[in-house]
Amino acid sequence: EIFDSRNRTWTVAASMSNPAEYTPAVLLRTGKVLRSWWPPQLYDPALDRWDDTGPMVQPNRFWPGHCDHSLFRLSDGRACAVGIYRGTLTSPSMIEFYDPAVGTWSLGANASATRSQPESVLLPTGQIFVAGGKLEDSIHGIPTNSYGQTKLTDLYDPATNTWHRCADMAWYREYHATTLLVPDGRVITTAGTGGPASPGVSNDIEAFEPPYLFRGIRPRIDAVSATSLPHGSNITLSISRTNALTGVVLVGTGAVTHWVDGGLPLIVPLTFIQQGQTVTATIPANVNFAPAGHYMLFALVDGIPSKSIVINVKDSVTVSVPPQRPSTEFIGSVSPNPFTTSVQFRWFQPQSGRVALSIHDLSGRRVIDRPMTTGVGWHDFEWDGRSDSGKRLAAGVYFLRLNMGSRFWTSRIVSLGR
Repeated sequence: EIFDSRNRTWTVAASMSNPAEYTPAVLLRTGKVLRSWWPPQLYDPALDRWDDTGPMVQPNRFWPGHCDHSLFRLSDGRACAVGIYRGTLTSPSMIEFYDPAVGTWSLGANASATRSQPESVLLPTGQIFVAGGKLEDSIHGIPTNSYGQTKLTDLYDPATNTWHRCADMAWYREYHATTLLVPDGRVITTAGTGGPASPGVSNDIEAFEPPYLFRGIRPRIDAVSATSLPHGSNITLSISRTNALTGVVLVGTGAVTHWVDGGLPLIVPLTFIQQGQTVTATIPANVNFAPAGHYMLFALVDGIPSKSIVINVKDSVTVSVPPQRPSTEFIGSVSPNPFTTSVQFRWFQPQSGRVALSIHDLSGRRVIDRPMTTGVGWHDFEWDGRSDSGKRLAAGVYFLRLNMGSRFWTSRIVSLGR
């Protein structure tokens, strides 16, 4: 089913090839949704269709029981599965990468202790924190409880394909634990201290402090220009303790059940410029790069993150799924018109590509310039009567123009002001 956040309604969509519970899934930059279990498939929202993609290198994934892994979208656009059920595998690896460009999976390095269904969290550095899980090594000297669960924690770095062992948790924890990155950069975990579907032996909360908290002075975000931003807009940060940031990233807020994150399991590097203590970063215009939702915004210096600010990336451009496909013409509509508070532009495009959306006043001056790359289907853009700089514009007549290659569409808009 597809949830439309604008009107809070659900729409039945095409079915997957197999029913599955706790299915790991991520939105790829292509606009398609990858679900890794089972079998791996891609969902195309524009066509309302599931298609098989390349099989995982390690196909024995405990089907049809619970799946054995979590799934993340990395900063380079690849997907990363973390966790493996050994089964009949002789040399399992906890890491598999999915390359959307070619639709294939490849193995990453294995941890020193192989586990299935670990608690995994994406960090602002791009590393993945991996905690607990069921031990899958038959010969080992690692303590477990009677259910095979561990206290282990590791950091996996996709950029270098390396693992680093960290301090053990206080408790053995299994997949009913809840583990999340919090805005100050720590990771917290709670529950899951019994056996699967068994009462826990502790209800405490443990907090993990990653090594980046001890590497040096943390940059600080003192203020931001806004905490709710549309795609393609700029956010201004007031920064202290550094005049040379090396990164600004969005990390999706989590919504976990068992070991699967149903929130935004992805990290989004932002382009930015810095002048003294002022930093201007740009939210991606392409909605597939940063889908609408809440994110933690971190500023980094050489892998040391600030405390984050939670921001909301607004649903300014969305795809209506499944699309009620009209003719193949590039068509659009505007409603309400005239408008007082906001107006919604809705258009259909018969093929994916780059669209240039602009709004002009009567003198021809461009007040909104919003290029974007979108797919086949219906799309929506909401305008609140402000310019790109955030200035409230006067009541009057404006003109919307949409360009896609040789196709274009224009509309006269009347703002009544507030």
